Amino acid sequence: MDESSRISNARGREVGAELRRIREASGLTGQQLAEALGWSPSMVSRAEHGKRPLSEVDALLYLACCRTSRRQVERVREIARPAKGYWLRPYGLQPAEELRSLLVQEAAASAITCYEPTVLPDLLQTGDYTRALLVSAGQADDVVESRVLARAERQRQARGRRDRRLEFFVHEHAVRSVVGGHLVMHEQLMHLAAAGTTRPRYLIRLVRTSAGPFGALGSGFSVLDFPDDPPVAYTPLPTAGLFAENPADLLVYRRLLTRLDRAALSDEESRRWLAQLAVRYRHIEPVDAESEAKSA
Repeated sequence: MDESSRISNARGREVGAELRRIREASGLTGQQLAEALGWSPSMVSRAEHGKRPLSEVDALLYLACCRTSRRQVERVREIARPAKGYWLRPYGLQPAEELRSLLVQEAAASAITCYEPTVLPDLLQTGDYTRALLVSAGQADDVVESRVLARAERQRQARGRRDRRLEFFVHEHAVRSVVGGHLVMHEQLMHLAAAGTTRPRYLIRLVRTSAGPFGALGSGFSVLDFPDDPPVAYTPLPTAGLFAENPADLLVYRRLLTRLDRAALSDEESRRWLAQLAVRYRHIEPVDAESEAKSA
C-alpha cells in the first residue's frame, strides 16, 4: 500500500469499503477516528471511498486505532496488493465473503450490463430458482438458504438507485433449461417479464438461439461503469471472481456487448416472448419420473 504504487480505482473502492466496515465494527464514527489519527474528517472519508490511497504506515495507523486483528490487517493488505489490470478474489466460506468485493463495485456503479448464456443472471433470479440451482449443485441446506438471502440482498441493492442503468442480455438456452421444475420456471419467467417495467433504465434483452453462436461463449460476465472512474468487467468462476480493468480487456467485452445489442430482441419483444414461454411452462404437465423411465 505504498503511495508510490497506486492501486486501481476499482481496488481502491474495495479497500476503502473494507476500512469503513472495520471502523463501523469498532464502534468509531468517522469524526472520532479522524480526531484519534490527527486527520481531517474529509481525509477519512476520501480514504473510505477509495479517493485517497493511503501509505502503508497510514493504513496501519488507521487499523490500529480500530483495534484491528492481524487477520483483518492481512486481508486489507491482500486486497490492496497491486495487480496488472486484473485480479482474482477467492470466495470465502460465507456468502458475505463471496459477494463482498462484487457488492462494493455494484454499489458504486452507474450502469451494469450483464450477459448470461446458460443460467439466469443473479440479479434477476427468484428465490425458488436460486434455491433449486444451488441444490442441484450439491450445496448443503444451510449454505443454500444463506446464499438465497445474500443474493436477494444483492438484488435489493442493485434496484436501490433508480438512476442506475441495468441491462441484461439473456440467452434462450438459459430460459429453456428447466431449473426446479415447470412451476418454478413459470414464476421465474413471469418475474422476468414484469421486472422493472416501470423503470426505463431497466432492460431485459433476449438472445435467440437463431441469432448466432452466442450460447457457446462459455461463462457469463458483467461490465460495470462508474461516473468518474474507468469501467470494470466481472466474471464469476467456480471458486473465485475475476475482475478486469485493463483497457484492452474491456475493449473485448465492449465489442461482444455491441454484437449482443445488435442480435438481441428489444426489451418489449423480449418481455412478450418471455411471458408467452411462461404460459407454456404453466400448462406443461409435470412428468412422472417412473412413467418416463418405463416409456424409455
